[in-house]
Amino acid sequence: MSWLSKFEDIVCVFSLLIASFLIFINVVLRYAFHSGFPWSEELIRYLFAIVTFIGLSMGVKRNSRISIDIVALSMKSDSAKKVVELGINLTQLLFAFILAVIAFRYTKFVFNSGQVSSALELPIFYLYLLVTIAFVLLAISTLSIISKLWHSKGVK
Repeated sequence: MSWLSKFEDIVCVFSLLIASFLIFINVVLRYAFHSGFPWSEELIRYLFAIVTFIGLSMGVKRNSRISIDIVALSMKSDSAKKVVELGINLTQLLFAFILAVIAFRYTKFVFNSGQVSSALELPIFYLYLLVTIAFVLLAISTLSIISKLWHSKGVK
C-alpha cells in the first residue's frame, strides 16, 4: 500500500504545482499583455478535480475525514468503539463501491458519446474516469482501515 500512497501524494502535489504555476502565469499575462492562455482555466479546473477526488483516499488513510464521533467517544469499552468504527468504515466502503459503479457506468456512457472538452479538446470521459478511479482508491483505502481495525485490540 505504500507505493499507492506515494503515487497519490505525487499526483496531488504536481497537480497543485502545475495549477498554481498556470494561475500565476495567466495573471501576469493578463495584467502585462491583456491576454492569457484560453485553455489554462479548463486545465486548472481538471487539476483541482484531480486533487479533490484523489484527496478522498488520502483523507481516509490519514484519518482526517469529517465525522461525528460523539457516540464512539461516549463509549467506555474498546470493543464497542471498535464495532462502531467498523460499522462506519463498512458504510463508507459500501458508499465508495456504489459510487464507483455509478461513475463507471456514466464514464462508459460519456465514452460512447464521444464528447470532448471545449478548450483542450480532450475526450471528456477522462474526467469521469478520474472519478471512477478515485472511488476505487477510496474503497481500497477503506478496506485497509477495516483490516487494521479488525486485527487491532481496540480503537485509539
